[in-house]
Amino acid sequence: MMYPTKAILILLLTLPILDLQGQDSTRVAYSFNYRFTDGIYLGFNQFRNNQPLPPESVVFENSGGKYSDVYDFIGNTKEISYYNANGNLSTIAVNKIWGYCRNGKPHINYINDFRQIPFIGSLCHFVATITVYYDNNPNLYYDPYYYNTTPNRYYSTEAVQVLIDMQTGDILDFNEENLAVLLQRDDSLGKEYSELSKKKKRKMLFYYLRLFNEKNPLYMPVNQ
Repeated sequence: MMYPTKAILILLLTLPILDLQGQDSTRVAYSFNYRFTDGIYLGFNQFRNNQPLPPESVVFENSGGKYSDVYDFIGNTKEISYYNANGNLSTIAVNKIWGYCRNGKPHINYINDFRQIPFIGSLCHFVATITVYYDNNPNLYYDPYYYNTTPNRYYSTEAVQVLIDMQTGDILDFNEENLAVLLQRDDSLGKEYSELSKKKKRKMLFYYLRLFNEKNPLYMPVNQ
């Protein structure tokens, strides 16, 4: 059977499109409508694949209603026991847990506290309030005749901005140097950013973060 030349051309042009759309039907580009499954992330991959440990797998006593839920319990204890996928009871220190998802909102365990990750993308972003300690003693060497009436150390709380690289799981300070390295994955954006002055690089951090995530969407497992 002979096909008209025009029909063959249309068929050939259509085939690559169909092939691209069908490459991976198990993942979808992240959007605000995406649903994260509640549970505990023992490691980064459980967050990346939206496959947390079910909260009911965690064993804890809540006599007298001491804890509002399992996440409150995790935030107030040093280790948890849980049933793994094979039904065996395991134990893990809380400071080794990567994070958890509570009410559909992912949190990361960062510097002894669980912080919500409000900005999701190929490069995730969150803010953490941390305590920073400073040495108040100006003397580098011991001086037996020096007497300081003020405390040797003091502290302040500071907000730090942090990135999560969803390709590697790396957790990085959100600054010009780290963003410049990450933007190299996108040739045009990397070149654009590298040509900015230092002042503009600092000023346009969030602009290029959003631009990178728009051009390089994060693909997550399809919600079941």
